[in-house]
Amino acid sequence: MSHVSFWLTSFHQQVLESLQCDSGLLQCFLELKILPIISVVIYSLFLVLVILRLYALRSQPRVIEGRNFQIAKLTCIATHGVLALAALVTERVLSALPGRLVLVASVLSVAVIPLVALLSYEEHSKNLAPSAILDVYLLLSFLAELLRANDTRFSRYDTQMRGLTAVTLAVKVLVLVLESTEKEKHIRSREERRSPEDYISIWKKAFFLWLNPFIRLGYNKVLTPGDLLPLDQELTTEHLKDKFQLAWERARWKESKYAIFRALFEALGSAATWPMVPRVLAIVFTFCQPLLLKRLLRYLQTPIDEVSHVEGQALIGAYALLYIGLAISTGQFQRGVFRYLTMVRGCLTSAVYQKTIDAKLGVTKEGAAVTLITTDVERAVMGLQKIHDVWAGAIEVILGAALLANELSWVFLVPLTIAICKYEPARYSLMVSMQIALIIEIVLSWGTIYLSGFIQERQLAWMKTSQKRVGA
Repeated sequence: MSHVSFWLTSFHQQVLESLQCDSGLLQCFLELKILPIISVVIYSLFLVLVILRLYALRSQPRVIEGRNFQIAKLTCIATHGVLALAALVTERVLSALPGRLVLVASVLSVAVIPLVALLSYEEHSKNLAPSAILDVYLLLSFLAELLRANDTRFSRYDTQMRGLTAVTLAVKVLVLVLESTEKEKHIRSREERRSPEDYISIWKKAFFLWLNPFIRLGYNKVLTPGDLLPLDQELTTEHLKDKFQLAWERARWKESKYAIFRALFEALGSAATWPMVPRVLAIVFTFCQPLLLKRLLRYLQTPIDEVSHVEGQALIGAYALLYIGLAISTGQFQRGVFRYLTMVRGCLTSAVYQKTIDAKLGVTKEGAAVTLITTDVERAVMGLQKIHDVWAGAIEVILGAALLANELSWVFLVPLTIAICKYEPARYSLMVSMQIALIIEIVLSWGTIYLSGFIQERQLAWMKTSQKRVGA
C-alpha cells in the first residue's frame, strides 16, 4: 500500500509541476489550468468512439432521407473546420499557445473535424435518432473551448483573434443544434407507429422531456389504452422471445445451475451492462461533493481579488455541473435498470408460455406455468434489481475509506475503533460520524451476504407452496 501511495503522490506532483500549479488538482481545475488535459481526453475518447461507431454502422440499412438537411449539417461542419483551422494558425502566429498540452489540444480539435463530418454523414442516414456521440462531444468540446476563451491569459490577445474565436464557437453551437434536431419527418417507412425513444435526441432522454406531452394529455383527459405511447421495439415480446430463444439454443451449459442467468446475459448483455456507466458517473459526482465543499470553505476564507473572483465563478459552474450531472446520471441509471428488468420479465414470461404451448397435455402440473410466470419470474426480477448495488457499494466503501485516510492518514482507524466501542454524537466530529457510517455499512453488507444463504431455501419452499395453492 505504501508503494502505491508513493507512486500516486509522485504522479500527482509531476502533473502539478507540468501545469505550474502548487495548490492541488482541484485548484488547477478552478483556475482553468487543467483544461488542456480535459480537452485532450475528450478528443481522444471521441476518436476511439467514432471508430467503434463507424464499424457498428457499416452494415446498417439506410432508414432516413432528408438529403437537404444532411447537406446543411455537413456544410456547417465544414465551415466550422475552416474557422477552427484559421483560429489555430492565428494563435500559432501570435504565440497564443503557451504550453505543449494547449498546442496538442488545439491540433486535435481541428484534426477530429473530418471524423465529425464522416460520423454525421453515416448517422444521418442509418440512425433514426440524432447521434448521441456527436451531441455529447460537441457539447463538451464547446464548454472546454468556451472556458479557454474566457481565460484571462487568453483574453489579452487582439480583438481580431477574439472575434474569430467567437465566430468559431457560434458555428459549433449551430452544428450542435442541427445534430440534435430530430429526424422523425425524414423517416422512410412511416406506416407503423414508433416509440418516441426511437428517434428523440439524447437531451430529451436525459431529462425525460419526451414524456411531457403524455403527462400533459393525462392532465387534460382520462387516458385510454389508445392514448398510450407505442412500445419500444426492443421491449416487445416478439423481439425478446427471439433473442432469448436463440441464446438458449446455442447454449452448451443447459444443465448448469446458472444456465438461465447466462442465457439472459448473452441475450441482453448490453442492456445489463449499460446501467454501469451512469452508476459510475453517479459515484464520481457523489464523491466530488465533499471535495468541492472543502474548496468552497477555503475560498470563503481568502481575500477578494481578481483571481478569487474568477475562482468563485468557477465554483458556481462546478456546483451547477455537479448537481445536474448527479441528477442525470441517477435518472439514467434507474431507467437503465428498470428497462433491463422489463426485458428480463419479457424473456422469461415468453419462454415459459412457449414451453407450455409446446408441452404435451398432462406432462406439466396444473398451475405450474401460472406460478412460473407470476411468482418465480417476479422473484428473479426482484433479485436482479439490486445487482448493480453490489459492486457500486464496494467501490463507494473503498473511496470513502480512501477519502477519510487522506484527511486523517491511517490514524483514522483509531477514532473509528473508539467510536465503535462508545458512540456519543455530541462528542465526535462529522468526520468520525462518517467513519461510523462507513463501518456500519460494511457490517450490514456482510450481514446481508450471510443471511442470503438462508433466504434461498425459504423462498424455494414458499414458491412450492404457492404452486401447490394455485394448482389446487
